[in-house]
Amino acid sequence: MRRQPVPEAHPEQGERRPVPAVTAVTAVTAVTAMPHGAVRFTHRNFGAPDLARRGVTAATAPLSVLLLDIEADLAVTDGDRTVWREDAFPVAELARALAHWLRLPDDEREDFAFDSMSYDVPGAVLITAADGGWRVGSVFAPNACAAPSAWTDLRPVVASFVEAIRAEVRTLGIAPDFVPALRSDPAGNGTGIGAGVDGSPDDERRNPA
Repeated sequence: MRRQPVPEAHPEQGERRPVPAVTAVTAVTAVTAMPHGAVRFTHRNFGAPDLARRGVTAATAPLSVLLLDIEADLAVTDGDRTVWREDAFPVAELARALAHWLRLPDDEREDFAFDSMSYDVPGAVLITAADGGWRVGSVFAPNACAAPSAWTDLRPVVASFVEAIRAEVRTLGIAPDFVPALRSDPAGNGTGIGAGVDGSPDDERRNPA
């Protein structure tokens, strides 16, 4: 569900979108650990079409607007089954939140509930600890979630999504430093912080050097 238009006089502010209808969900019956790489975050139709309406560009928009307006059609899948999908989803905001979550030490990492400026309630994307691993789902699809995945399987999937969105942001002509880069350590903990795409430390800068 696309967000309602933001008043032109306040381009830095956005309206939280109402709870969308649940789409393409199927209850999970299996509880065994899923095969490596079965869960996926996929996206299509990436862009920021609302920026022109606001009278700004990717290079001039404030961070809050970029997080609202950089969007794509998102799907969370488990093998050939769609767990949840949403069009015009704020993928940069999601990637930023996931990157910060992945950077946490293992003993501090709790369940992930995406708290977006675009939704009335947190949890459009959920990653929760369960017997046998971590489940991926959505508060908007309460009867559907991916089968449990080991952290060593899930982390590279989430990190791959983060890096894919960083690459997409670069196509807008801006540096994706507001979505932290990730690097994996040999143990797969992923707590390291990558440098920005121009080799500089992670920061809020959007314009490439």
